[in-house]
Amino acid sequence: MEKLRLGGMALQNGVLVHGPRTWGAAVRLPDGTIKAASGPKPRLAIGGSIPLVRGPLRLAEAFAVLPAMKRGLPEARLPFERPVVGVALIAASTGATLARVVLLPDGTGYLRGDDLRELGPDHTYQLWALTGPKGAPVAVSAGVLGPDPTAVGFHASGPVHGFAMTVEHAGGVVRSRQQPIASASLS
Repeated sequence: MEKLRLGGMALQNGVLVHGPRTWGAAVRLPDGTIKAASGPKPRLAIGGSIPLVRGPLRLAEAFAVLPAMKRGLPEARLPFERPVVGVALIAASTGATLARVVLLPDGTGYLRGDDLRELGPDHTYQLWALTGPKGAPVAVSAGVLGPDPTAVGFHASGPVHGFAMTVEHAGGVVRSRQQPIASASLS
């Protein structure tokens, strides 16, 4: 009995499998139902029997399955189609990193403030999302973090291109009059 060689990959919402001559994929739709599709595998016949050419050729055939799969199953989401996650290192003017921020595409954010010094009970750190034009950013409060934040979740809406941090009186403010102690651009 001859070995059957299969390849494949995980999709964001399903799986793709391909064999020597065909491919098949299945995805879960937002309503919870499963949709499947299959088709012939694109073949690149040039040089298929030459040993040094055969490997790269089979790899090219595997990649050629992706457009065919997307035509047959447009709901499939490839791993590299994921929206970008923003990351920022909030640094003081001295260059010292004070906090790390991760912002997900849905606006959910997380801050790690391991390098922030602890404030007294009458002060708090406040995180500001920088929106609007980069040359004239608008600071919108993303959260009052407390006097000693180590790990904090927050939410930021709108297109955010950076963050700033201030020290405020306990309870925070709607609009800061303080100079930021640190800031960062999302990358």
